[in-house]
Amino acid sequence: MDARRAGRCSGRRAGGFACPSHAGRFPGRVGRRTTAAFAAGVSLYNLETSRNEPDRIAALSFRADAFQPTGVSSAAHVAYLNRDELRAACPAYPTVAALALRAEQETPRREGESAAAYGTRLHTRMEHLINTTVTHNDPLLARARAYSLTSERSYIGGREAYYRGEPGSIRVDVFHDPKNGNICVFDLKTGRWDMTPERAQRIANHIAGTYGPDKRILLTSMRLGDLRE
Repeated sequence: MDARRAGRCSGRRAGGFACPSHAGRFPGRVGRRTTAAFAAGVSLYNLETSRNEPDRIAALSFRADAFQPTGVSSAAHVAYLNRDELRAACPAYPTVAALALRAEQETPRREGESAAAYGTRLHTRMEHLINTTVTHNDPLLARARAYSLTSERSYIGGREAYYRGEPGSIRVDVFHDPKNGNICVFDLKTGRWDMTPERAQRIANHIAGTYGPDKRILLTSMRLGDLRE
């Protein structure tokens, strides 16, 4: 696969990273459908997340206005960040990782439980840890509150959905706005699950409507096995 068309890059900058201007580029956004080049970037991201290492983490990056007719860039980039670089771009990353491991510890898998059922219970526990207003002098929960993380909320058209599962809505494990130009999206993965271009578009449209079209979305998948190492 052509690395440029797939949006592969590894350039860095403070608070995030910068890709070459040609990487993963294609003509500006057009209607509601994603382009083949953006889809190629998402496919590369899905492939690389399965190869994550503790200090080499794949991240999918694209602008919130990637699907807007007036968008500055409709590129999808895949970058490879070590933990320090990811923490610089998304300061809440260590806290979210620690919360995921605690949720796993507090939610042992039951004998004979399906992967889907276990994943639902684990996500529910993660949601409770992030959204609880009672920290009981717990430093980890206090940090989560300080970062103003949001978890397992559904959004549609730049607003919070009236109810979970509202048609056309998206639900993301964890959102964080570090106020550095990035919007960090963390997806906790307990099994085989791939990002799709359509889901990426919904995330972009929500962030453009809520946080502004000039935001850079940085999406990472958090696999429990990777976090334990």
